[in-house]
Amino acid sequence: MVGLRMSYPVWHTRRTKNMKMKLNKEEQEFIAKNITRFDVVTEIEVNDIEVRIYGEHFGGVGSAAIYRTNDIKAIYSHCHAECVEAEENLRKIKKLETNASMAARMENIDW
Repeated sequence: MVGLRMSYPVWHTRRTKNMKMKLNKEEQEFIAKNITRFDVVTEIEVNDIEVRIYGEHFGGVGSAAIYRTNDIKAIYSHCHAECVEAEENLRKIKKLETNASMAARMENIDW
């Protein structure tokens, strides 16, 4: 039996929550066909560029996508923006870790 767990509804996007997007017939068929390939579906992302299903299967994680545009420049720009956002999040995490480790060292100093 395949478990189905969705962290967000179909209309969820990472940047704009609760933004409704209409799916055409081809996209609906893609979701219906590919959703069964995963043991657990963790997210379905719909944006202007793609419809992507994230999930767990065979002890690993993966995704499947159908693109909503043939514009390579738009696809590249979308991917690049996600990479920039991820790098910025990593910088924030590293800064928080540095501040936390510095605070921990300061607590151990005998004033």
